[in-house]
Amino acid sequence: NYVLNVCEDSQHNLWIGTWGDGVTVFNKEKNTFRHFKNEPANPKSLGGNNAWHIYEDNDKNIWIGTYGGGLNRYNTGDNSFTRYNYEENKKEGINSDKIYSIFDDKEGHLLIGTDGGGLNVFDKATSTFSHYLHDDNNKNSIAGNSIGHIYEDEYGILWIATTSGLSSINRSTNVITNYTIEDGLPSNDVFGILGDGTDNLWISTNKGLSRFNWKNRTFKNYSEVDGLQGNEFKEQAFCKSSSGLFYFGGNNG
Repeated sequence: NYVLNVCEDSQHNLWIGTWGDGVTVFNKEKNTFRHFKNEPANPKSLGGNNAWHIYEDNDKNIWIGTYGGGLNRYNTGDNSFTRYNYEENKKEGINSDKIYSIFDDKEGHLLIGTDGGGLNVFDKATSTFSHYLHDDNNKNSIAGNSIGHIYEDEYGILWIATTSGLSSINRSTNVITNYTIEDGLPSNDVFGILGDGTDNLWISTNKGLSRFNWKNRTFKNYSEVDGLQGNEFKEQAFCKSSSGLFYFGGNNG
């Protein structure tokens, strides 16, 4: 009953990720359910039962990011999973088994946000990973290594929500820029990022919402005084509807 996220695939199945009980696939037309859980003796089963994020990429592959069980790709032929797990001293492997977010960028790379391992970039052609990590001694590094959400704007710039601020990555120049409360963010705990098509990013935090014009580098912050449900919002509780409305969920609605 503890549902973390829901993903509708291109076949209109609902993939439902739970905490502790793996993944359920619901076929709405047939009203049938399939369940996938970790089986300790089966290396082709789901890597873990805490299915934090489910994502269908541009190639129609289903990816499941588990918290503690690594990254998993669903294989339609035999209903099995290919696992990508952290291995010590494997430089081109994934560097954390705690997955928060998955995103397919315009260049065809799979981007994986982790808890503690920064941003992992998966090259599907070579099955290798490269990494963006925070480095206290490098200003051109991401703000933090705990990444909850990844957003790509219309210019191909990546925006990374971390628990230490907001980061942008210009993939053409590989320049990283960080924004924190010192720059005008209401909080460094960034949860959701949605773009409105006019160079504004709408950002949910644990201290209200922020409208960030990244070209002017200006923030306008909103709190309970402005009519918000509360100042604290939640991870994964945000979406842009087909009508263009933005929804952000928090403690009070």
